[in-house]
Amino acid sequence: MCNEVYITAFHNGCDALKSEMMESMNGIFPSTWIYTESIDKTDIVVFFCCSFTSEREDNTAKVIKDLQDKGKRVVVSGCFLPRFKKQFANVDFVHRKDLKNYFETNFGMTATTRPLKVECLDANDTPIINIASGCVGHCAYCSIRQVRGRLISRPKDAILQKISQLENCTRIKLVAQDVSAYGYDFNSSLPDLLRCIWDKHPNLIIELGNLNIRFLKDYSKSDLEIFKNIEGNLNLPVQSASNIILKKMGRDYLIEDFYRLYETLSAQNCRISTDIIAGFPTESEQDHMMNMNLMKDLYFDFAEIFMFDPRPNTQAFTMDQVDTIIKERRTVELIAQFLSTFHKKNHYSYNKIKEIQFYNTNITI
Repeated sequence: MCNEVYITAFHNGCDALKSEMMESMNGIFPSTWIYTESIDKTDIVVFFCCSFTSEREDNTAKVIKDLQDKGKRVVVSGCFLPRFKKQFANVDFVHRKDLKNYFETNFGMTATTRPLKVECLDANDTPIINIASGCVGHCAYCSIRQVRGRLISRPKDAILQKISQLENCTRIKLVAQDVSAYGYDFNSSLPDLLRCIWDKHPNLIIELGNLNIRFLKDYSKSDLEIFKNIEGNLNLPVQSASNIILKKMGRDYLIEDFYRLYETLSAQNCRISTDIIAGFPTESEQDHMMNMNLMKDLYFDFAEIFMFDPRPNTQAFTMDQVDTIIKERRTVELIAQFLSTFHKKNHYSYNKIKEIQFYNTNITI
């Protein structure tokens, strides 16, 4: 291959995947290569894919096929599932940690450090910092553990160094597959990390990615008090208000733990959002009404309401499934209940936020 090579990278997933993409691409190609944001102009595409839901998995497959049809050399990294390798025999699937070696081996060169010209920012232009990869949990419905493996937290010193490299930075967002699990693998915690950051950067505004009630329920009062200094929403994915369903999900907490955390954090004027799954296997009408009552009794600044999506090679895939029509009805009812509560609290039309509630479904109300 000639010296002038155009390369690009993009993703179709979360902020954590975006941050991982930018950090992985930083320094894996030589100065003779040119980074471009144009798919048409590029020779090589590094695609950091998502396979969290069947919708994302279908999108990933479509993107890879489209790139191949355009004659691009495709390198897939990120959260890819093993079955993708059989589906796309002519595509190189490379673990994110092996990208540097991949380029050195396949292009006969020694890569040199060359940062991308594009900063890793979220939709609001806030710098994103990945603090961990993988998870501790064993949720029965989730495929992320299959591709991410066990939790590996980033050392505090490395995170502080990353923050120090951000010039004139006043705000950051800390992300991971489970932010609240940070430090579980080396006897530390998210509150410890936040204290370390604010000790060195006392005026820094911090936003957080997804939290998990499993870890927060064991935090001390002083640990929970630190969240009053967090900017934006605290996302507490309840997933279900039924203890029977939570146990089948493998969530390792009770709904009482969620209510207690909600009460404590709300008293600190924290903004709280949540995720909830409609129609998890074996979910009864009584379980569904518990979800409805949760959305009626508690106010959330935002809610992502998922219609259950059975993922292959997960425990939930083999469980007794709820009929699709019933799942759709329950999804609509939960969305309508959330929007009703939201509307009453805010006293204005909710049309502008309605569309984004319909995650992973084509349902309309």
